[in-house]
Amino acid sequence: MILVTGGAGYVGSALVPALLNAGESVRVVDLLWFERSLPAHPRLHVVQQDVLDVEPAWLRDVSAVIHLAGFSNDASANLAPAECLRSNVTATTRLADVMAQVAAHEQREIRCLFASSCSLYAAGPPASPGSLLAQEEVGVIPLGLYAQTKYEAEASLLAAAQACPEFCPVLLRKGTIMGAAPRMRFDLVANSITCDAWRSGVISIYGSANHCRPMLHLSDAVEAYLTLLAQPSARVRNQIVNVAGENRTIPALAHLVASTLREERGAKIEVVRALNQNDGGRSYRASSEKLYRMTGYRARRTVRDAALSLWDALVAGDFGSAPETDLRFYNEPWLKRLMAAPEANALAV
Repeated sequence: MILVTGGAGYVGSALVPALLNAGESVRVVDLLWFERSLPAHPRLHVVQQDVLDVEPAWLRDVSAVIHLAGFSNDASANLAPAECLRSNVTATTRLADVMAQVAAHEQREIRCLFASSCSLYAAGPPASPGSLLAQEEVGVIPLGLYAQTKYEAEASLLAAAQACPEFCPVLLRKGTIMGAAPRMRFDLVANSITCDAWRSGVISIYGSANHCRPMLHLSDAVEAYLTLLAQPSARVRNQIVNVAGENRTIPALAHLVASTLREERGAKIEVVRALNQNDGGRSYRASSEKLYRMTGYRARRTVRDAALSLWDALVAGDFGSAPETDLRFYNEPWLKRLMAAPEANALAV
């Protein structure tokens, strides 16, 4: 059995069905903030609970944990910093301790694939299109609360492994994910650009022309998790791996989405520079060669693939008639709404 925390979120809503299709039994622990995105399945058990309240019973018959739960962008982290620390660091530390304790007590391996982020590489001067690709061995100085909590969570997992040889953490520093999902997000750059193009025919570019991101198709993220589940422990234990495909500047990304939709869908798309040309913000590029050397896996889907499939889903009405105003598709506004709800005396994440 595989335990997936945050399994009803953006990545989990694609990953959990893939695990089930591969023949796995899956236990999901999720607060279901964004409603249930997972259809019923005889080998799927959903626990609506906070990872902070981790119980050893969650690990019964579990060979691996895929830890997706937690705050997943800067805007949400900055909106609720205390809750971000609680969710990303405290809950991960408690989960790591329980995994290690159960693995040691039962003398069996428990693997943990942790959803970290390439945003750890964002400190320092903005990466330019020709700058070196960040590799896992370089030192990182996390920029901002979100990246800091991911870095501290990584450290807690590695510390638990030091004390327990049966515990096998693998840390995935993923690029910016793109593509359609059952629990959709339109606050990710490629998804946002494609939604803007569909709604208005105009893509606005903000910030510096040099701002870069390593991009990762959602289907490639899913395949990376499945690949790392299948590797022998000696190959992956305590390893940090970047998981990304193309590295693109934001302007290049916008123009690529626009040209793809013009050529393949006959859409009329205009790309414009916004008045705000602030050079601040995160910029980074990453190499995923280590993952390829370790496993033979390489991300193979492109920005074009993501834009086309997402455009088709928007045209088909898969996300309703006005997804750009549906708060469920945007983590920070939805979190703000949850915090303002009368019953939310204390936000539990």
